Amino acid sequence: MLGEGSTARADDVSRVVELPPEKGVLTAIGRDHTLATALADLIDNSIDAHADTVTIRLVTTDSLLHTVRVRDNGDGMSGDELQLAMRLGERREYAATDHGHFGMGLKAASLSQSRTLTVFTLGEGDVPRAIRIGRQGFHGEVLTDQAAWNGFEDEPGSLDSTGTVVEWSGVENVSRASSPTERQMWLERLVGSLRTELGLTFHRLLSSGRLRIGVEVFDDAVALVGVRRNVEPVDPFGFQTSGHADYPVSVTGVTDDGCELTAVLHILPPNSKSASAELLARPRREWQGFYIYRNDRLLHAAGWLEQAHSDRRLQLARV
Repeated sequence: MLGEGSTARADDVSRVVELPPEKGVLTAIGRDHTLATALADLIDNSIDAHADTVTIRLVTTDSLLHTVRVRDNGDGMSGDELQLAMRLGERREYAATDHGHFGMGLKAASLSQSRTLTVFTLGEGDVPRAIRIGRQGFHGEVLTDQAAWNGFEDEPGSLDSTGTVVEWSGVENVSRASSPTERQMWLERLVGSLRTELGLTFHRLLSSGRLRIGVEVFDDAVALVGVRRNVEPVDPFGFQTSGHADYPVSVTGVTDDGCELTAVLHILPPNSKSASAELLARPRREWQGFYIYRNDRLLHAAGWLEQAHSDRRLQLARV
């Protein structure tokens, strides 16, 4: 039995064996993601890489979505940095301003939505590099120089800037309706929901001009890209007037470990039916509660985190 005096000793070790995770774990990571939250994780990485422009390209054939490509104009990575980024659970040094933290976001987000993840990247003074991984195992396929060039330079002028392209192949949870018209309608609804959900998550960065996000649909059968549709900020506190003369009001407290936190309490205008009140076209009673930000990125929207219970009488309350 392990007791208080138990210690690890080098002289009782017979040999060392590698204990890699079971391959099935790759099908489980990130399963709480939606397409919007998975894309938000990729955008977090783009922001950390100092990107100010992100383009989400939905690649279709006859209105059937099969691939997603997310391009940014950030710093890009060297070959060694890319290899580390593609390792499951690899943690780099994170700055206080970074949005990532656990070394899982890229892989968990990507493999929750698709069977295969390929990352193409171009760092300053380098040539494009690319690695592909999939759910089938814990190995990475380093692409040839030509394949890396082709994957990064998917449109004229894309080599004018450093950056990274994340490609999801074999995208799942898509409409497979027999009618192309039905698939197209589903695709339009998807674009609309992505724009509003990402507009909410990144509204502070978008409204300040520090970030631009666009969504476009590419038909690979005819090699044509549709109009880029920009993501506009959706501010849950975007009201000209308060619902009560005494609000908003700030309350400051200190946690057990000495961290000072300030909460700003708001009362919504009672008759408002605006996009800020009925976020994502859902009733405002669903949006009462806490809104938690880190570095101006919305991490948590609505709900009282066990500090209170949702109540019709609190439907105008947001913190």
